[in-house]
Amino acid sequence: MERLLPSLPEDARSALTPLIRDGQETARITVRTGIDSTDSVGRLMAASAAICRRAWLSPSNFSAPVRNALLDMTFDGKSLLGVHADSALRCFLDSHGSD
Repeated sequence: MERLLPSLPEDARSALTPLIRDGQETARITVRTGIDSTDSVGRLMAASAAICRRAWLSPSNFSAPVRNALLDMTFDGKSLLGVHADSALRCFLDSHGSD
């Protein structure tokens, strides 16, 4: 739009310049709002996964190192503890034997 301004008469140019600036500022604010919203949703999802994990692990009899290992696993978006939880639990159970 700014490329067209030089070809316009002076009065039209002076009327359109503030509108162009306002439109650009509105676009910047809209993009920033979208980025901030996405960031907030990501943080909420991570917090939610952490809270669910803690709630799930709190009644367990796992030792502190095992709990911490399970809490540190990455969240894959599909399951509470991620893909590695089953193998970690199996290793723990195998190491303590099933006497």
